[in-house]
Amino acid sequence: MTHATRTNACLLAAAFALLAAPAALAQAVPIGPPPPVVIGQPGPPPPVIVGTPISEVHTRPVIERIEPASGQPGMTVTIVGRNFEAGDQVFFGGASLPVQSVVPTRISVIIPEGARSGRFTVQGPGGSAESSQTFNVVQPPPPPTVTGFAPVAGEPGTDIAIEGTGFSLRIYEDRVSMNGLVLPVRSASTTRLTVTIPEGAADGTFVVDVAGAGAAQSAAIFDVLAPLRVDRLEPPVGPVGTQVRILGSGFNPTIDGNTVKLGDKRCTVRAASPTELVVEVPSRAQTGAFLVNVVGRAEIATSEFRVVYAPTLRSFSPKAGFPGTEVVIKGENFGTSIGLVQASISGVSLPVAAVSNSELRVRIPDNAGTGIIQVTVADAGSVATSEVFDVWVAPAVTSFTPSRATPGSTVTVTGRGFLTGRNQTTVAVNGVSATVQSVAENQIVVTVPNSATTGRIVVNVRGRGEASSAADLTIVQPPSITSVSPRSAPPGEALTITGQNFGTVVADVTVTYVDDPATGAAQNLSVLSLSSTQIIVPGPTGSRSGQLRVNVRNVGETSTSYQPARTAAPVAVPVAVPVVVPPIAVPVPVPAPIGPPPPTIIR
Repeated sequence: MTHATRTNACLLAAAFALLAAPAALAQAVPIGPPPPVVIGQPGPPPPVIVGTPISEVHTRPVIERIEPASGQPGMTVTIVGRNFEAGDQVFFGGASLPVQSVVPTRISVIIPEGARSGRFTVQGPGGSAESSQTFNVVQPPPPPTVTGFAPVAGEPGTDIAIEGTGFSLRIYEDRVSMNGLVLPVRSASTTRLTVTIPEGAADGTFVVDVAGAGAAQSAAIFDVLAPLRVDRLEPPVGPVGTQVRILGSGFNPTIDGNTVKLGDKRCTVRAASPTELVVEVPSRAQTGAFLVNVVGRAEIATSEFRVVYAPTLRSFSPKAGFPGTEVVIKGENFGTSIGLVQASISGVSLPVAAVSNSELRVRIPDNAGTGIIQVTVADAGSVATSEVFDVWVAPAVTSFTPSRATPGSTVTVTGRGFLTGRNQTTVAVNGVSATVQSVAENQIVVTVPNSATTGRIVVNVRGRGEASSAADLTIVQPPSITSVSPRSAPPGEALTITGQNFGTVVADVTVTYVDDPATGAAQNLSVLSLSSTQIIVPGPTGSRSGQLRVNVRNVGETSTSYQPARTAAPVAVPVAVPVVVPPIAVPVPVPAPIGPPPPTIIR
């Protein structure tokens, strides 16, 4: 056999082998681009492949699971697996299903109407596969029905029970609406749903939509009522018989559909509408809230209505006191609010510390004066006490005059808070009791006691305390004259008045000479020198005996008789006295001693 013949025979045998084992060929032949051609180095010729092309080889599909595992006709089911191809067919219960979408790992189909539970089969070019799971076809429930609801009317927030059939036990599968507004479902059973009417709801029918079952509508209309609410009272205060408007919403439009009480007293309803009730304050009613009861609805309370009666006063105590005293006033119909009660005395406002319907406690202010107490209750009137309250003034000494006084002289004390009754006001000077000559509310005149010494003036007012002066009253002894020298001096000559208690202030001392007591004509003499015991003045003119008077301001006066000289005193003429001249001594020379000189003494 030639070489060519042997080659052809080998090729033919290889071809038959490939036809007999295509799978082995597919594994032997690599998939991908041809190997590169190396230039310059020859290689063996490429193999010749006889049979089906590699691109047309298919793999058998595999089903792993079904999602979901149950459902109603019309729902979409996903078959999860691998090796799925376009053109694969899906069978369920022996019937072919239209394929919605295919990817290598998922196929989506729709369960047809009338289908029954079974398994899925996927048929493709590479073979077929059947699911291990059985898909359970659930038949849809019957559509719901609504047979009624209660109550048939209510305000937002009211819970409504809707009766019927075919409701879901799962709250989230029951959808209830009214005029398109979704209502919250509070509880659910197959025959009853409980819903709450929300804010903003309007009259309408209930629509119940159960997931997968359909919807049903109520035959009757639910009446959404305005909320039962009280906004205000007009007026908020008044006496018995006042007609009060209660303004709000949710009232019964008929008079008989509303019941109103004030405390435990029933009020007559004069008019009614959904937004207003007119009621009358009954006799013997007391301050409190109106209670409004609307037929078929709840009871609601209003704000406080203050029933006013004219106040009366019975008594007050104490009857007198200093500023700051608390006064208790007994009476009736004062109310219970401090802000509605005012009190005053002689036009001055009294702070109200506490109030009850039968008692007031007020405090006397610093600027108050004695007078009647008046009480005013807002919207009810005023009443006044029949007696005055005596406002005491604490005693005080503001000044006194003179500032210097002698025993037995009078001093005027000025101040306040003095009592004019007998022995109710007493005065002492540095602890020594003084005689009160007269007393008024703000002034006392007293006599300085003989034994008084310099010190403070103290005024004691019985039952009200005592007050002391800020400065001392200086007690001085009255002036006195013991001698005048000379006893008769010519006009203008220095005249020395000797005595006691003249003081040392020239301006306080006045010296006069009265030579005619009948007419009282006096000569003022200038004070040339002053000490407490001596005054020097020029001698007065005059021809007859008179009175020489010394007055010390705020101390007293003293006098003595005096006779002026008729003429001036004679002037003495000097007498010449002979001068004796002593003789002049003439010195006589002394002879020098004979002998040695005297010794020198060194000291």
